[in-house]
Amino acid sequence: MLNPGPSNTIVLLDEREDSINDGYFVVDMAGWPCNSSRLVDYPASYHNKAAGFSFNDGRSEIHKWLDKRTSPNISKGNMKLNVSMPSSKDLMWMMERAPAKKAAVDRLKISRKPIQPDGVFSCALPSALWI
Repeated sequence: MLNPGPSNTIVLLDEREDSINDGYFVVDMAGWPCNSSRLVDYPASYHNKAAGFSFNDGRSEIHKWLDKRTSPNISKGNMKLNVSMPSSKDLMWMMERAPAKKAAVDRLKISRKPIQPDGVFSCALPSALWI
């Protein structure tokens, strides 16, 4: 676990009851590291619009969601999954903590800097990415 490293790699998390459709949680990495794209599975928001996460180093964290789209009302079985969620700070937070292949990260050579005050990111991408 080299990227993002043991202390920042998600191992377990709370998933919403109406989002559970299989035995795993998907974080779609399309758009990484510049922008979020799709929310495949919904994390829980049972803790005052927050979810519990545990990390590879053994620590845990309750993370509060900032984007209203991350915590819609419970739908009791009719939850639409794999939805478009561009420019989501919450999805970017999960993407930053999802495992990534070291070779892909080493070759990307990204300059990613927050633009103030809303935290939107700007990226300088290489013209091609070879993995």
